[in-house]
Amino acid sequence: MHIADKKKWLRYSVSAAFLIIAIIFARAVWPIIAPFFVAIVLAYVVNPWLKRTGRLGIPLIVSLIIFYVYVFLGIYCLVMFTAPIIIEQLQNLFAYLPQLFDQLKAAGNQILPGNETGGTADMLQGFGKDIAQSLEKRLTGYGDTLAAKVMTLPKLLVFFVLSPFLSYYFLRDKKNILARIMSLIAPLRRIEFLRLMRELDHLLRQFISGYLLISLIISIMSAVFYYIVGLDYALLLGVFMGIAELIPYVGPYL
Repeated sequence: MHIADKKKWLRYSVSAAFLIIAIIFARAVWPIIAPFFVAIVLAYVVNPWLKRTGRLGIPLIVSLIIFYVYVFLGIYCLVMFTAPIIIEQLQNLFAYLPQLFDQLKAAGNQILPGNETGGTADMLQGFGKDIAQSLEKRLTGYGDTLAAKVMTLPKLLVFFVLSPFLSYYFLRDKKNILARIMSLIAPLRRIEFLRLMRELDHLLRQFISGYLLISLIISIMSAVFYYIVGLDYALLLGVFMGIAELIPYVGPYL
């Protein structure tokens, strides 16, 4: 192996080691750095909105308050209107699962009468009932877990209050932060670095917004179609189709 190849592999090995150490360290201190990470993501998401409102002469703090109020109201309305329906449909679905597997067994016996499907049908029926019971236990367990996690509510409140607060300072000082980052890059590479970051930012925003928009459209259209044809659990299935659309290769086939 040539000396250049050895140096390259050594550089890759050191980089991989540093990456592993960084991941382990980040996992260990995640409760501390999580608000900062969320604040950076929020600042990245809010930045286009602030550019538009900045052209109108609206101050930064006012623009942020308006944005967070809109987001909070949107999430609140979505949860208040859809969560009870989805929970009710989930409960009805889990209650209906044993009956569904009984119907599948009866259908199998009609297709292949006699003992040809007896063992298989009984096995599928038992397997289906086990799944239904397991899901039901999980749902009841989630209630107990939720009650236990209420004790951590103050920590969650601090987290959700601190992250937007930190995002304000990131956005306010973004020019200074970018200047510090640029100072770490060689002068001859700065123009190329800026061009690459702009292209990456554009592609990332287009990709995320496009995927979310497609998922939302699929979810709404599926729920409306299922409701029109009289299918049970229309909203639940619509939400499932929208979430599945986010999964590459799986969503389009569903």
